[in-house]
Amino acid sequence: MKFMDILENGLFALGQVLRLPVVLLLWICVALVLYYIGTYLVEAVARRRERAGFDLKRWLQQGRVLEDAADNTREAAAGSAPRPASSVISPRSSWQRWRAADGPLHQARAA
Repeated sequence: MKFMDILENGLFALGQVLRLPVVLLLWICVALVLYYIGTYLVEAVARRRERAGFDLKRWLQQGRVLEDAADNTREAAAGSAPRPASSVISPRSSWQRWRAADGPLHQARAA
């Protein structure tokens, strides 16, 4: 037998043996993609339903929110922050830290 015949037969046998695991892995990947698409759609519908009754333009025309620390009614009317952002930092604490550092002049003075 020639080397090429052995190589051809070996690769054919390897292809036959690996056919089932490769097809199973492909179907697992398809199932995971469908799962993630479903999860995304459920999340998108929930977020859309959360924000359906909120008029952002009217709320912004009522004035600034973060400057008046005593009045939390407008901030409460906005509802909760989007889920990923709420775990990072709150806008009010960020604003207060910025004001405590003298706002934008703090950056110019440090340079």
